[in-house]
Amino acid sequence: MENVKKCMNKKIIIKIVVFLSAVFLVATCATAEKTEMKNAQENRNPFREAAGYFYYCAGYISELHGVPEDSAEYYKAGLKYAYDKETLYNKISEIYSDAGDTSNAVFAIEEGLKNSPDDNELLKSAARIYMISKEYKKAQETFEKIIKTEPEYSEAYFYLGTTAFQEGDMEKAKEYFLKNIAFNPKLPSSYFNISLVYEGKKDYGNAEKYLLQTIQVDPKYINAYSELGHIYEITGKNEKAIKIYRDCIKVNASDKIKYLSYIAEIHYRVLDWKKTIAVYKEILSEDKENTDAIYFMGLTYLKMKEPKKAITQFETLAKLGNEDMLTLYYLGNAYEDLGKYDKAVVEYKKIIAKNDKSSEPYFRIADIYEKTGKIKKNVEYFEKAFERNKDDEEYYILLAAVYLDVKEYEKATQTYKAGIEIFPDSQELLSGIGYIYDKMKKYDKALEVFYKLLKLDPKKVEVLNYIGYYYADKDIKEKMSEAETLLKKALEIEPENGYYTDSLAWIYFRQEKYKEAKEKIVESIKQVKDKDKTVDMEILEHAGDISAKLGEKVQALDYYKASIKVSKDKEDKQRVKGKIKGLK
Repeated sequence: MENVKKCMNKKIIIKIVVFLSAVFLVATCATAEKTEMKNAQENRNPFREAAGYFYYCAGYISELHGVPEDSAEYYKAGLKYAYDKETLYNKISEIYSDAGDTSNAVFAIEEGLKNSPDDNELLKSAARIYMISKEYKKAQETFEKIIKTEPEYSEAYFYLGTTAFQEGDMEKAKEYFLKNIAFNPKLPSSYFNISLVYEGKKDYGNAEKYLLQTIQVDPKYINAYSELGHIYEITGKNEKAIKIYRDCIKVNASDKIKYLSYIAEIHYRVLDWKKTIAVYKEILSEDKENTDAIYFMGLTYLKMKEPKKAITQFETLAKLGNEDMLTLYYLGNAYEDLGKYDKAVVEYKKIIAKNDKSSEPYFRIADIYEKTGKIKKNVEYFEKAFERNKDDEEYYILLAAVYLDVKEYEKATQTYKAGIEIFPDSQELLSGIGYIYDKMKKYDKALEVFYKLLKLDPKKVEVLNYIGYYYADKDIKEKMSEAETLLKKALEIEPENGYYTDSLAWIYFRQEKYKEAKEKIVESIKQVKDKDKTVDMEILEHAGDISAKLGEKVQALDYYKASIKVSKDKEDKQRVKGKIKGLK
């Protein structure tokens, strides 16, 4: 039936066109005497002109009947007969452009320009099509050609400003948009476009000025309100931004939820949780199943340390069929905050069922098992988290720490080694494996690692202290000068660190500089007391050893007794007791 209608329409169109062409031909013949000389000069054939007019009329009427594909074919046929082809090329190009076929639109208009390269109407159409097809350079060249002969063609300045803006040439864009304003002082888009130029240059003061002018020219120009709110947000004028977004709602109530969301985001960003909740409730009064509002209310309640209310929001989302991984994750977080660890684990395991590749739910479960003292499960889930995130340096550090907690030093070492293969200059990984080597009494390997760390960071104080104190502790005489240099460097960086002062005191002790050692150990005890209140057992033992060497037996005894009192290690206590016996 549809095809029958189309055939009938075509027949009607042809009949109308034949009639119009006949009328055109009669009229042409009637004036033949007057136009005979002109036609002879231009070599025009009236019958050919009638044929061209026939196809033009057929194309035009097809357009009116909403059959652009037929229209294009009629116009193309007319090109064989028409003397003035510019109009037909323009029409063909417009049809293709309206149909979204920019390549054929460009082809048609460029064919027209071959015949009439200086025809401004063709040039205007060409420039617009170049803009649509994003051929900005061609568009720019074409518009510039137009304004040479038609300098008051304001549309050209608008598009030239747009192309300059697209290419990032803000000065040229500003120049063209200002010319556009000169020709169109009552056109709001002219002011709006120049505000965007100033925004692109981060000149927010002028951007605001032109946006306000846009609104003055057209109080209902919604894009200006929205952009002005954005400018106020960027410049930290949050109250002004909120007021403008409220104005947006007055101008365009159909987008009320969008602008309320902007307002809620501002309150959320400045940590004003109560106002955030109030605005999301306002959104839900408009749309009670607005999942974004429900989700962000849940997040806000988590920030407010109100996990029960957060759970209500996230469970509402689940009932609405919006049980995505983020919802489950934050629901798990809320249960953790309530101390309902079993329920939290259930939610995290739901995430794993949806996406086994994500490491985060495994990490959260591992953390819960650590909190609840289930160490084996903690290790198991941390290993699973690690397997899914081997390109993250932090996971190597954390997994090694888990192994250290359960005294699995070999596994911790292997984890650090695997991490160092990927991140060879990671100071945290190198520090970690260095201290494990020390704990395992693999001192040569520890020193090798710590010297590498010093190359990476010559001011790494804990490494300066470790190497310096190691040489003093092991009493390696040939390294004592280097040890002193390292500790002095550490104390230049952290002069109030009592532990580093103790290390230097012990170096002086090994060098038999007992007076300097005594001076430094007293300073060390004061520094540690000021910071930690309780002085470390080892520092007190050092103080006793130094006092004993100076013949200050009573003071040495006091230091040794204080050392035993704070010590928690039986072997350390026995060693110090032996030193007390040696004083007598």
